[in-house]
Amino acid sequence: MGKRFWIFTSDHSGLPLAVRLQDEGYNVVLVMIRPEEREGKWQPPKDAKEAKTFADRVRYLDKNGKGLVEKMWSVNAMPKIGRNDYVIWDQIFGYQLSESLHKRGIKVFGGLEIGYVLETQRQKTLSLLGKMGFDLPYQKTFGKNSVEKAIQFLEKEDNERLYVLKSNNPACVTYVADYTNDELIQKFNAEKNLIDKDDFILQERVDGIEYNIETLYVNGKPVMCNIDLEEKRKFNNESKCQIGCAWDQVWILPVDHPLRERINKPFDQFCAKYINTGLLDVSVIHVPKEDKIYALEVCGSRFGYNQIYTLLELLTIPIGEYFASILDGKFTSDIGDKVFSNEFGTSLRVMNDECVSDSPITFPKELKKHYWIWDYAKRGGQLLTVGTSQGEALGIITASADTPEGSFAKIREYYRKLYMTSLYARDDYQDDETITLPLARYHELKKLDII
Repeated sequence: MGKRFWIFTSDHSGLPLAVRLQDEGYNVVLVMIRPEEREGKWQPPKDAKEAKTFADRVRYLDKNGKGLVEKMWSVNAMPKIGRNDYVIWDQIFGYQLSESLHKRGIKVFGGLEIGYVLETQRQKTLSLLGKMGFDLPYQKTFGKNSVEKAIQFLEKEDNERLYVLKSNNPACVTYVADYTNDELIQKFNAEKNLIDKDDFILQERVDGIEYNIETLYVNGKPVMCNIDLEEKRKFNNESKCQIGCAWDQVWILPVDHPLRERINKPFDQFCAKYINTGLLDVSVIHVPKEDKIYALEVCGSRFGYNQIYTLLELLTIPIGEYFASILDGKFTSDIGDKVFSNEFGTSLRVMNDECVSDSPITFPKELKKHYWIWDYAKRGGQLLTVGTSQGEALGIITASADTPEGSFAKIREYYRKLYMTSLYARDDYQDDETITLPLARYHELKKLDII
């Protein structure tokens, strides 16, 4: 096909996209961002412990994806990227490399500094949301080394308000107090050293229907929109290491849909100025009784996980054609209405519990397009887990159907056909009575007649 794609990744989540593009016949290089480059400037390790962490990550990046796709370190890749090539950033890290490519006139999707700022400087993002007129939950900001102050704050608050912990440290997973703030105090005591490394906030827990609205912008114009219902859990009752989005559900909305108009449209001018071509995702909690939409966080320029692969499950054209049309500036709202099915996409994250390495992975060839595996390599003609310190999440499985219930049923079917020695996930997500679960939230939104 002649087109060349460069997929930049700082851990593993770009690997399945690189493999899929290669399967479609494109020339693909997976570009690895070293840990020293992750935070926007070259940051060598400060001490022996951090040096070991960096070395482990480098070994992981070097091993993951071997035998599957051409790989290259960023320092070697940057001079080789041409003006006719396409570059895709899978996350917010190493944004200085992306910004450099933009200045050279290279076609780049994602990786902008504004995306990094929106996600890591939460106070600035909350301030921006407030200025745009969004309702915000009550929140209290804490600086580095403030765990003890946060514990004292929670003890004084008692349980009149329940809180959510959100940290600027990417290694610190967002944590919600379900029943009592003592749950948060226990987390602070257990992870004091980790949480103390960066600023964090305690944000009031708001009970309602949580969802994300995401808009794709091309040349500053909104051209496509989707809604995402995702379930984030650190632990579940089957796996000791479930992280990130355990599962989610995605479907397409018209660009002029009332939810996009209310949630994403306030960002249209902002995106035209700072993102131009890329994504903006706003996470909210909808409280019907108050007719309020509380904004929680914003992700800009990069795609969300598992959202991107769930969305691509609905794509009716080759993935390379989709990204090329975006980066060539040819993707319009009229095209967006035609290249995605009207079905519901669903995904389940699959875990490699306790990071088992060299475990064989097998699945039916006819289901290959539904498996997005990002922690594996090929050796001797066999697919094997990498399973180092970076390899807890094996990947995700996606499915689609005319109804949400149908897509969930397919996920369970596909999940049980994926084999590895250590495979953990949970598939009890058809429980309609638990509001945190995607299917229950879908039905709640249907009752409100807003989707």
